[in-house]
Amino acid sequence: MGPLVLAGPMLSNGYRALGPVDAHAPQQFQRLLNAILRGDAIEKRGGYSVFQDAGVALTGGVSVNSLYATEGTATRKIVAAANTRLFGITTAGVSSVIKSGLTTGSRFDFCEYKDAGTYRVIGYTDTGAGYAFKWDAGAGAVTDLVGPGVAAGVVMAHNGRIWVASGNTVYITEDGTVDTFEGNFVLSYDGGDGVVTKMLPLSRLRALIFTDRSLWSVTGGDPGVISGDFDINPQPVAKIGCPSRMGTVKIGEEIFFLGVQNGSYGFYMTDGVEAVKLSSAIQDDLDRINTAAVGVACAIQLDRHVLFAVPVDGATENTLCFLYHREMRGNPWTTWSLAKNPRCFARDPITGDVFHGQQDAAHVHKHTPAAYSDGGSAIDLDLITGAVALGAEALELFQLRDLEAHVDVVASGSWSAEYGRDAEAVGSFTAFTNSPFSAAASGSF
Repeated sequence: MGPLVLAGPMLSNGYRALGPVDAHAPQQFQRLLNAILRGDAIEKRGGYSVFQDAGVALTGGVSVNSLYATEGTATRKIVAAANTRLFGITTAGVSSVIKSGLTTGSRFDFCEYKDAGTYRVIGYTDTGAGYAFKWDAGAGAVTDLVGPGVAAGVVMAHNGRIWVASGNTVYITEDGTVDTFEGNFVLSYDGGDGVVTKMLPLSRLRALIFTDRSLWSVTGGDPGVISGDFDINPQPVAKIGCPSRMGTVKIGEEIFFLGVQNGSYGFYMTDGVEAVKLSSAIQDDLDRINTAAVGVACAIQLDRHVLFAVPVDGATENTLCFLYHREMRGNPWTTWSLAKNPRCFARDPITGDVFHGQQDAAHVHKHTPAAYSDGGSAIDLDLITGAVALGAEALELFQLRDLEAHVDVVASGSWSAEYGRDAEAVGSFTAFTNSPFSAAASGSF
């Protein structure tokens, strides 16, 4: 079966979590689950399948804690951290151990840099003793790095150097090296600078530094120990914290991230000059984020969109996803619920393929937009619109009464549709007896 597409009136309006359904306008969705917005239509999202080693879990771990897809290395691979091991996974899905003996649950930050004429992956983690490594993706094992001498968990390649952060201090290598550190600087923002959670280059001479309390724009890149001239200028952008190192996505010169301001979580976009909140319409859902586990939140570019995964309702893993449709106006949000919770994401910068690491069985999954199941589990598309009353005594009618469902039959499969009305838009529906759907709306072919 091909895609399930719903066409009907005003389907381009996105999900709005604020308030009960009877407070919504007819064109607003109170529930929009497992959907992608396509202008005047809604399509059920694609799924994923197990990517590595024909479904065999990565050995030595119960969760995949970090993922990275290489770009410049001669042999392009996926790097996966699963509990006590690092793995290299080929584009065909074959995995091999490239480092053992990690502290349980180590979560890495990665970048790439040309070292001695070869592009290498640089990885850092502050979990445990603070491991750092470089790897050319063709070798059978990584090479350990000394690092700046402190346990550091954030790394960036920028302006000819490797930048590594620990706490609110940023350490910088000598120009053209990956492990010879020549200086550092300390962020200072009204005494509340926070802990660095992510660093990303924005252009050749400008980078962004995120802390758990604030956002910075940094120009220059010479700490001055060798040249004698200190040329690094951090400037505060906003008092918005970034609670997760994996909760950021760079698309062009825009960076999307999960942020927190005055104790309230939201999704933001920044160009390094200002930060704009994008998620006001779904604030009720974001208020459900488990603050004790928000460090596991992650995000990725998916096609033209941005996918965020966060823990909600007391969960310690990412149990709910939000898809931001960058090209849509209004409230461009839908929610997704994956059959296997994603603990981390990676995007192949060449092919655009998206992968996620599973949180409970050490699998790496590859997203397959043309396949409509999560590793064999059916995907339910669920949507509820606001109500419109016709007269004071009239029953509530829903805007989707003229909905059309289109299914592209490829070979064989099954699908079913349930429909009806429910005052609170929660739980089961009451079916309309005069619905244009018939019993044939459910079945196999």
